[in-house]
Amino acid sequence: MLPMLDFHWLTIPLWQWTVGLLLSFTLLWYIGYRLSNAGIVDVAWGFSFPLLFWIEMLAGGLPLSPHAWVVGGLLTLAQGRLGWYLLLRFFHEHPQEDGRYSKFRCEWTSQYGSGIAEWCMWGLFLLQGALILVLMLPLWWASKNPEALSLFDWAALGIGLGGMALETIADTQLKFFKQEARKTSSPHSICQTGLWRWSRHPNYLGQWLLWVAYGLLAINHHNAWVFVYAPLLMGYFLTYMTGIKLTEDHMLATRGEPYRQYQERTAPFIPGLQWPNFTPKS
Repeated sequence: MLPMLDFHWLTIPLWQWTVGLLLSFTLLWYIGYRLSNAGIVDVAWGFSFPLLFWIEMLAGGLPLSPHAWVVGGLLTLAQGRLGWYLLLRFFHEHPQEDGRYSKFRCEWTSQYGSGIAEWCMWGLFLLQGALILVLMLPLWWASKNPEALSLFDWAALGIGLGGMALETIADTQLKFFKQEARKTSSPHSICQTGLWRWSRHPNYLGQWLLWVAYGLLAINHHNAWVFVYAPLLMGYFLTYMTGIKLTEDHMLATRGEPYRQYQERTAPFIPGLQWPNFTPKS
């Protein structure tokens, strides 16, 4: 077995992390159930990564390596900002539930009934918890690198900082746009200014670049190429699972033809590249 996959380098055993996340996200699901708002899982998504990272680091009781400070610092700044942004959005929109989760709830209720639909939502919460654990492994591994920072590491850090800046600017532009739209009684208008002129989802692109950086930092520790799955898996979820695909479906349902026209003239993810193509055929 590859040394990075025996998990003996973890201070807290993998099975304890698994049980802990299972119980935590079950509790989180129950809170969301009582609030009738599954969007609370997005808030947990933002804050979970730095929280789990520092628990593992502090549990060891040893001085942290430069890599641990780089990974932990970038993770805390980027995911902490995202968690805070999602928390404010949750409080602002509650009790209205995020359109993605409302869509899931409606579909599951129509197919299985309301009782089974809520258990399906529990499964969705557990899936997010499992995904967090899988994505934490390369972060923990990168932090265990005892070597001094190399040029490769600094380049990865630059990519991560660029991704964080891109995501922060995109979220800020969208926030101000929504505020102005509410003032002008245009809640269903479409943000097409700033970064949103070049990409329909620049915030997701920034988040993905962060995970490219994390993956590179993990790979550079003992050539752990197996951890290339981190940016690939995150890219898949951001485009086809909980990110672009669901957002595009929701925007088409609520904005209609204006959003379809926006799709035709604006790249969905990477500027200048029509991939993934979610534009419906005329």
